[in-house]
Amino acid sequence: MRIKTLLVALVAGVALPLVLLAGYVTYQLWQQQRLAYQQQYLERASAVRLALDTEFAVTQRTLRAAGDATEIPSADTEVVLLRRFRRLLDNYPHWVAVALTDAQGRVIMTAARPGTPAPPTLPAEDMRRTMASATGFISNVVTTADGRHVVFVAAAIMRKDATQGVIYAVIPQAHWLDLLRAYPVSQRGTLTLFDKNATVVTRTLDTEKWVAAKAPPAYWDNTIGRSSGIFKGKGLDSKPYYIAFSRSEASGWLLSAGVPQDEVDEALYWPTLAVLLAALVAVLGALTAAWRLGRDIHLSFSGLLASANALGDPQLAPPVLLPINEARTVGGALAEAHRQLLMREASLNASLEREAIARRQAESSSRAKDQFLAMMGHELRNPLSTITSAVELLWADLVSHTQLSRSRDIIRRQARHLTAMVNDLMDVAQLDSDEIVLHKTQVDLAQLAARVLLRFEETGRCTHLQIRIAHAPAWIEADEARIEFLITHLLDNACKYTPPGGAVTLEVLAEPDCSVLRVVDTGVGIAAEATERMFDAFTQGERGIDRSQGGVGLGLTLARKLVHLHGGEITVASAGPGQGSTFAVRFPRVASPVRDAVAATPSRSRELLLTIVEDIADNREMLMLLLESEGRKINGAADGPSGVQLILAGPSDIAVVDIGLPGFDGMEVARRVRQSADGHRVLLIALTGFGTEGDRSRALAAGFDDFLVKPFDPERLEAAIVKGLAAKELGDVA
Repeated sequence: MRIKTLLVALVAGVALPLVLLAGYVTYQLWQQQRLAYQQQYLERASAVRLALDTEFAVTQRTLRAAGDATEIPSADTEVVLLRRFRRLLDNYPHWVAVALTDAQGRVIMTAARPGTPAPPTLPAEDMRRTMASATGFISNVVTTADGRHVVFVAAAIMRKDATQGVIYAVIPQAHWLDLLRAYPVSQRGTLTLFDKNATVVTRTLDTEKWVAAKAPPAYWDNTIGRSSGIFKGKGLDSKPYYIAFSRSEASGWLLSAGVPQDEVDEALYWPTLAVLLAALVAVLGALTAAWRLGRDIHLSFSGLLASANALGDPQLAPPVLLPINEARTVGGALAEAHRQLLMREASLNASLEREAIARRQAESSSRAKDQFLAMMGHELRNPLSTITSAVELLWADLVSHTQLSRSRDIIRRQARHLTAMVNDLMDVAQLDSDEIVLHKTQVDLAQLAARVLLRFEETGRCTHLQIRIAHAPAWIEADEARIEFLITHLLDNACKYTPPGGAVTLEVLAEPDCSVLRVVDTGVGIAAEATERMFDAFTQGERGIDRSQGGVGLGLTLARKLVHLHGGEITVASAGPGQGSTFAVRFPRVASPVRDAVAATPSRSRELLLTIVEDIADNREMLMLLLESEGRKINGAADGPSGVQLILAGPSDIAVVDIGLPGFDGMEVARRVRQSADGHRVLLIALTGFGTEGDRSRALAAGFDDFLVKPFDPERLEAAIVKGLAAKELGDVA
């Protein structure tokens, strides 16, 4: 069998299911489009029904308002009442009459539009229903003696929960016809309005023929018990329609929209025919393309055969003008194979180069790790060696007062140095894992800078330098403790790298859109190539083997991350080695707040009882000795159960509790204390080695008032106690 025949058969085999699928899809589309048309007619019927309900509601509100302002007339009020009724007819030109009855249903006042026959009277049954209804009544269509078709809209006149009479308007059938004609359905469609008794109120087609006629039983049965819907059936004129209907809850009337079935089918016929013709054209095109492709394949095979026969003769060039690209590609197979070989060789060389780069990077990382470990060993051993020597001196037999004082100062200074290094490492780890949560308030950057500088002066950390401050109020929204750490580190860094006799300037100023902190020094400066990596982890200035400046190179990394968390930026500039440097931090500026300064100091009418709950005996003993020096009475417990018992037995005023305790942990201690009768009076402070923000949040949620991380700062512990006692006393007063 020839290739052309096979391709035509293949296309036919594929096209037949496609044609069947196209037919099925067309049928489904036909159904969906028909449903869409039906839904459109149902929405139109609902819209007209809503307009009818609105018309009823407006008429009844008007009648109720007129009835509320109407007294049953006497001889001297009939003129006023008649004038009021005529104004109603002027305002509502589609009303033909307005009438008023007394409580017995007798008509006592009627106003009719000039030139119209005498208005009909509200039927007695409708009168009784109106008096029994507090919301009003809408009648069925009524045919008058002179052949007119009207509708009564009535409302009861209520006085002190009793019906005093009825006021009603007479509205002709023509008004409802005008309302329906304002909402055309389609070119041949019709709108029909039925009352509660299935009687035609009006119809947009052949109106006079169908007014007051009854709906066919088969037609009406499709609407019974349903508020809206659509069905396919015969209309009043026995022609096939798609009929959508919607029933009014206010009047009980039914509005139906009828569209001839052939009108809908004609709208679907031409799109369907277009789809079928497109499918037929596609099939014919595919068959033609298959025949041409078979011809091209045959010519290509013939050309390739000629090329294969010509390969043995180097004097004959193979033909290249073949009908399809694939055939021409086969003729150049050897050249392509050579090109692929070159590409693979180049790829192999590139892989070897990448491997060499990765190996060099790994070796560099390994050297950086070794350097960091060596640096950490050096930085940790130096203060530990100093602390060990100072402790040994304290135990010596002959120690002068001066030696004792200097040893204690050295131990305190080196312990704080170790704490700072550990805190830097932990803070960087928390920032990298997104565990730090900022507690932002509005703070004055100038006040924070002045406070840090005062602390430096009190501790004598920069006595070898001239330190100046120039500041103006500059408010930011920030975590006060974190920004205080940032300023401390930048100032300490400037002091560390500025030789004796140099100067450090701390500047704070408010620019139009930001608050700026600058630390300017006259120190060793920074080389241009080093400024780009100043904020990388474990990066420091050039130092000798003595490493006299100390530190592990994490401060600036931590500073930059903290600044970024606050939405700011930090930059460094230097003219070069020996030319000093400037660190500038910019924060988004906020308006200066208005605050009432309130100072609260806890009263000390009795000696405070303080309980320490700590399972490590040395830690507990040292903490008790330290706090006893403040003149307080101290208790100690080594586990959770005894800690709760000791705190509540006093009861204690203050409790400092470790988190990791035997028996049950510090979180449970806090919960049990808070659940006791007097537990809310105890100031609970967590003192723990668990220092993440998650640990802090869990501790505060368990009932702790404050959270401090080991190794603790006595000043911070004392400040937490004073602040917590003040808050407790203010809460008791409140």
